[in-house]
Amino acid sequence: MSLNLLVQNFKDNSNSDTELLVAIHNWVREEIKFGFTADFESVCPKKTLENGVGHCNAQADLLCHLFTLAGFDARLAFVYINKEILRYSIPKLVYFFLPKKLFHAVTQVKLEGNWVSIDSYIFTKSQFSSQLNRLKQHRENFCFGLHHRSECRWDGKTDCFSQAQSADIDEFCKVYESLAQAIKSQSNTNRILGVHFSTLLKPLAAKNGIGRRAFQSYINQYLN
Repeated sequence: MSLNLLVQNFKDNSNSDTELLVAIHNWVREEIKFGFTADFESVCPKKTLENGVGHCNAQADLLCHLFTLAGFDARLAFVYINKEILRYSIPKLVYFFLPKKLFHAVTQVKLEGNWVSIDSYIFTKSQFSSQLNRLKQHRENFCFGLHHRSECRWDGKTDCFSQAQSADIDEFCKVYESLAQAIKSQSNTNRILGVHFSTLLKPLAAKNGIGRRAFQSYINQYLN
């Protein structure tokens, strides 16, 4: 199904803007499973839809695009979050090489003249419950891809976060129209030794490549 037809289906089955927004949010949350691909951020919304999986920034880019197609003013606000939030959710070797601060997308939609910020769509409800239980068992504030105040249910009206927090937006917020625009920015810290993750993974990104499948199985082993 095309993105336009997908949005039209949501509109046909929604009785209000709030209901429409929540329906789109919940679809991305449940249908685009949180995980890392060899494409990483060299994806467009259509590609993320085809993959059925994506990390936070790819998911945000898709949701923002769907909101825009539905007639809302939407944008991507990028913040810096501590890499500790990914502790225990990715292999130790990968975690070791990550920069201390990650360039993280929050989707913003304009409602009644104000920008509402969300990243509550990252984990499916099942993933969210599993990771949150692990977080509580470890008695940590940040790990397993979540923090102790994380939420995955959005009311369609107010800020709601699973990885970012309001303080992150207050401290630093850089707005871009799309993920493609953001990854070119000097603010983007998703790099190792100055090289963007997508560039490093390019040799593995070939469609149906053995390396691609092996990498994705390895990096997502704690998320499945």
